[in-house]
Amino acid sequence: MRKIRKPEYKKNHPYIGKRNAWSLYSYLSPNLCAGLRRFLTLELAPVPADFKTEEEWKDAIRQMLRSFEEVHMDYPDDPRSNWLTKECQKLEAAGLPVITTKKDPDCPGLWQLTYNTPEEPEELIDEMLAYNSEIQKGIRLFAKYYRELHTDITPPPMVHRKQGEMPVRKRQLARLRKEPLVSETDAANLAALFTPFLCAGLRRFYTMNRFGYMDEAGEPEEWNEIIGKMLYSFEQIRRDYCSSPTENQPPVVNSSEEEKKVLEGLDLFGKYYRNLWD
Repeated sequence: MRKIRKPEYKKNHPYIGKRNAWSLYSYLSPNLCAGLRRFLTLELAPVPADFKTEEEWKDAIRQMLRSFEEVHMDYPDDPRSNWLTKECQKLEAAGLPVITTKKDPDCPGLWQLTYNTPEEPEELIDEMLAYNSEIQKGIRLFAKYYRELHTDITPPPMVHRKQGEMPVRKRQLARLRKEPLVSETDAANLAALFTPFLCAGLRRFYTMNRFGYMDEAGEPEEWNEIIGKMLYSFEQIRRDYCSSPTENQPPVVNSSEEEKKVLEGLDLFGKYYRNLWD
């Protein structure tokens, strides 16, 4: 008997299961990194009106890429984690324990854990604020210029590997970074490449029985409304954009009210991207 495939498996209808949607931001980050990284290698034209040259536009894209790389690699440049690692190494080099355990006098059978690391310096708080602000700025830039992530210059075709040849360096680097391999042709229109995955992920996240919600967003109903606004924006972009990178056209906006809704959803995506988990 022929197996009936789910409709999500059709072209441009990716399937994202509950396991991946449970931590949606960590699932999407390597895909976004791979696309932005390949996009930087292309010749970009036209340049958004807010940027004077192609290099300024690429600097903004590099800022987007750095933010998603930090999220994907679990914040390797986090000042607090780096400071704590150095202090633990100092204690181990001196032969001192990092954690001291002793019985809790008030609750027999329980143990108290005491960290022997010094108190965090005051300047560490400023470093953490600057670090988080930098990451958030890159993600919000991505949301703001999401519909500008395309180029009208057709990239050269990919060279296929012959039998017996070693894999190309691009594929090896993608494996090391734990990212998918994105071709130049697909990267020429990142909006068309990313939008189906973002729609599928947000739709799955929206329909899940979530046990937690964003306190900053207010009540659970308000958090659901925010997710719905994000999904609406990407659904509209998906409807308006051409799927072929050689046929890039600006999005067709039916009304100013619809454009406001799209911009609102994109802004919310940039604001709450790292909160898309349960």
